[in-house]
Amino acid sequence: MTDMHCHILPCVDDGASSVEEACSMAWKAWENGTERIIATPHFCRPDQRRRLSISEFRRCVYLLQKGLQELGCGLELRSGMEVFATAELPKLMEERKLLTLADSRYLLVEFYFDEHETYICDTLRMVAERGFVPVIAHPERYHAVQRTPALAREWFSRGYIMQLNKGTILGRMGQDAKQTAWWLLERGLAQFAEGDPHRQGMELICRQFLAVLEKLGVTRIEAQGQPFDPQKHDAVMHVEDENVGENTVVEVLQQGYQLGDKVLRFAMVKVAN
Repeated sequence: MTDMHCHILPCVDDGASSVEEACSMAWKAWENGTERIIATPHFCRPDQRRRLSISEFRRCVYLLQKGLQELGCGLELRSGMEVFATAELPKLMEERKLLTLADSRYLLVEFYFDEHETYICDTLRMVAERGFVPVIAHPERYHAVQRTPALAREWFSRGYIMQLNKGTILGRMGQDAKQTAWWLLERGLAQFAEGDPHRQGMELICRQFLAVLEKLGVTRIEAQGQPFDPQKHDAVMHVEDENVGENTVVEVLQQGYQLGDKVLRFAMVKVAN
């Protein structure tokens, strides 16, 4: 399992406040079945006092990874960032000053909760036109989506990815956000849910969320070692491997889920050519 939205890097934003806390978060995630975490520190937020560069972020990931290895933790760390959408975003993309999720085409983007729907739609379209796949952080918390949930249907049809917060699904972010989250889930419009952990408590949220999915009858999509199925799998990487058959899934980068025959989230996979 891959956690694609996590503020685990110590002392770079409002996430882990120390190396010790970052290591604690990593151990809890690993013990609960998470194999890799994409570190997504806040970037370009108006309240940030100092903005780190891409190389500085990568250095932080490298040092934390080395520390975890020395402690015997097998968790894999990858680089990313949660980019706050401002007027500066087009320039940052053009100058390649942003980190996508694990060096993919997927760019995690967030907005003010009360941002106007026109600005959100225009920004997401601009991101897509520049060759990225927008991953919308916690859309259920945006007032525009709460007022007009059909916005999410339009984004889904455009191929944008929507990431819910587990805490929101459990009602930790207010009733309006919870209702919107469940509206999105019931219609299969949200591709994945993450803990978005800033501090401790990730383990409890993870257990509660998995219990909710089990009660709903949600099951994991079989992918590892299976023939690639475009109806259930999303191939984001291709490799040459003579030891496996052609179009065989050799690695699951992110677990997929389905409810009966309906796919709730495609399994993100690496496929042999």
